[in-house]
Amino acid sequence: QLVDAFARGEYAEVIKGGAYHNKWWQRDPQNGIIMALGIHGQIIYINPEINFVAVKMSTHPGATDIEFTVDQMLGIEAIAENLIDQEAHGH
Repeated sequence: QLVDAFARGEYAEVIKGGAYHNKWWQRDPQNGIIMALGIHGQIIYINPEINFVAVKMSTHPGATDIEFTVDQMLGIEAIAENLIDQEAHGH
């Protein structure tokens, strides 16, 4: 139900297939990725499937900047993917 409601909301294009409830965003409901996002770009990103947590406490110049938030989220995911690759290759 939450995913369906989110799909009709204003952020549906930002986090495709995601959901939102009680200050937590579901980045990917299938594998349990969740995020808490602050108004000035703070983020807690949790991917329990790979035992990965990232926290960013610094702020964006503006209160809400969707493009910056998406870039930040993609950057965190790139770090997670790189760590998975390193682990797979024994580094």
